[in-house]
Amino acid sequence: MTWPPRERLLAYLLWAACGCAAVAAVAVVALPASGGVNRIVGVAIPFAITAAAVAALAFWTALERWLSLVLYAVTALACTYALMSLASLPLRLAVLGTCPAAPVACPPGFEPGMTGGETLGVEAGIVLGIAALLLAVAAMEVRYRPRLRVIGRTPVARQAAEAPAAPPEMRPSAIVKKPVTSDKQP
Repeated sequence: MTWPPRERLLAYLLWAACGCAAVAAVAVVALPASGGVNRIVGVAIPFAITAAAVAALAFWTALERWLSLVLYAVTALACTYALMSLASLPLRLAVLGTCPAAPVACPPGFEPGMTGGETLGVEAGIVLGIAALLLAVAAMEVRYRPRLRVIGRTPVARQAAEAPAAPPEMRPSAIVKKPVTSDKQP
């Protein structure tokens, strides 16, 4: 199997991460829309920030190192925030509780249970968000790691690694040592 050149592989990874983040942003808005309640719509903003940062990295591959690292940090933080926000909804509802069935009025402080659309939106957002985060990290590895040697080292490097190091030179000590005497008297 031959891998594409590093620049092309980097572009593939960045555009795939951008696509996953953009689709996740659309999914958390569109999927719960049919149920009437959409408590995850705010997560679309960090996913959109993630997609914009990765798209900037894909468009301008010749950015200075510090600027591209800032964009990678923005990508990782925004995507992680979105994932944690998505995962918090089911946990919050499980801990605080939900409203009882429809004929009974909902007490103050309680929220209705998750709809099918919200559940699907949370699942799609988490899967696509994790994929976007992993692809962005893989792109950063491709950009900043040295060329990979999958099979092994080059022959020159292998010979240098196999050559034993010379032992340190042994010199006599300048400090005169006294012989050890026993303090025991017979």
